[in-house]
Amino acid sequence: MLSTIPKLADKAFIIGFLLPVILFLAALLFLFSDLACVSDILKLMTEAGNIEKIVYISLLVWGLSTVMMMLDHLLYQVVEGYRWPISKLKGARSREMRRFQKKSRRFEELELQWKGSGD
Repeated sequence: MLSTIPKLADKAFIIGFLLPVILFLAALLFLFSDLACVSDILKLMTEAGNIEKIVYISLLVWGLSTVMMMLDHLLYQVVEGYRWPISKLKGARSREMRRFQKKSRRFEELELQWKGSGD
């Protein structure tokens, strides 16, 4: 447990998880700045003496980054099809295999034509 704590401050964590969360939240604040609740948050951040609010926002960013790090491996497995729901899409897999085989045969035909025209 204690051996994983340094992972929360290394270069990979900062670039891979913390920076994307900061950019995502900044984009959300920019895109939805016309909403009342978002404009209130922006006002709190710009006012002097609201250090505790900035600390809360920093803890939110760090917490979201940590959650992203914990779910990283699981999300990759879902996207790659090792876990539900994509693993249950057998028809999509067979369709993709047929598409790959068709493209592979076409590639082999073109390769034979290329080699035959080079003689």
